[in-house]
Amino acid sequence: MRKKTAVFILILFAPLSVRANVASLHPRTTGYFQSNFKYMVAGGKSEEIRIPIPFYVIRHTQGVVLFDSGLGVEFPDQVNAWWGHRWSQKLLPFEFRKEEAAVEQMKRMGIPPDEVRFIILSHLHNDHASGIQDFPKAKIVLSKKEWESLPKSRWRARLKGIMLEPLKGVRERLQLIDYSKGIAHGPFESSHDFFGDGSLILLSTPGHTPGSQSLLVSLSSGLKILLTGDAVWVRENYLWPSPKSWFIRTFEEDASQAWKTTLQLRKFHEENPEVLIIPGHDPHLWGELSSEYR
Repeated sequence: MRKKTAVFILILFAPLSVRANVASLHPRTTGYFQSNFKYMVAGGKSEEIRIPIPFYVIRHTQGVVLFDSGLGVEFPDQVNAWWGHRWSQKLLPFEFRKEEAAVEQMKRMGIPPDEVRFIILSHLHNDHASGIQDFPKAKIVLSKKEWESLPKSRWRARLKGIMLEPLKGVRERLQLIDYSKGIAHGPFESSHDFFGDGSLILLSTPGHTPGSQSLLVSLSSGLKILLTGDAVWVRENYLWPSPKSWFIRTFEEDASQAWKTTLQLRKFHEENPEVLIIPGHDPHLWGELSSEYR
C-alpha cells in the first residue's frame, strides 16, 4: 500500500522534478568585438571594451543543445568575401581565431559535432548564426517570424547584419516556432515549452529583429538562467532601464518594440530576482560568469 502511495505521489508531483533534465549550462565566447560602452546603453560612460560573441552549451537528457552558435570556422571567409568588410571592420573590429569557433571548443569539451541535436538561434544576425554549418546534423530552431522576414537578396540581408552563406541548405533542418500560437509567460506575451518538460522555455522577445527569441533554462540544481540574445546587450539596459544608444537604435528592426521588450525583461527581473539574466554581449558581466552552471 505504501509503495502504491509513493508511486502516486511521484506521478502527481512529476512536474516539480523536470529541472533534473538539464544537467549543465556552459557560457562560451567565440571571440570579441572592439567597441565603446557608450554604444551599448544610452547614457553609458565612454569606455573602450571587448564585447564577447557568445554561444551556450546546454547538456539535456534529450541531447546537447546550443543557444546561438557564435562565429563559425568559416567566419573569416564569409566576411572577406563581402565588399563591405573593410567598412564593417573599421566600424566594429573583431578578434577571432578558428580554434575559438564553437565546434572546436566543443571538441575540447569532448562533444563531437554530430552530438549536437539542436541549435536554438536567438536571431539570424551573423555573430549569432555564423557557426551553424559546423554542426550539419543539428536541427535549427528559429522563430517563424524571423525566418519569414529573411531578405531574399544577398546584399539586403548583409545590410541587416545577416549573411546568407551560413544559411545554405538550412531550410531542411529548420524547426520553426510559431509564437502566434504560444502562451504568455510572466510579462512575456508568448512562449514555447521546447521539450514539454519546463526545462527550456523559449520566449518571444522581438524588436532587435522581427522574430528575436530568448531562452529560460531551468537546471537540475534549481538555478534558472535567462539568455536574452540581443533583446538587451548589457545589464544596464533593463536595470536602469535604458535602451541601446540612439545610433544603434537606428539599426534595430523596431526600436519601439525593442524598448517594450526591454521593459518586459525589467519586469521579469523584478518578479524573479533569483534568476541569473545573461544579456547578449555584456563585457562587464562576462568576466563574472562561471564556465559551468549546474
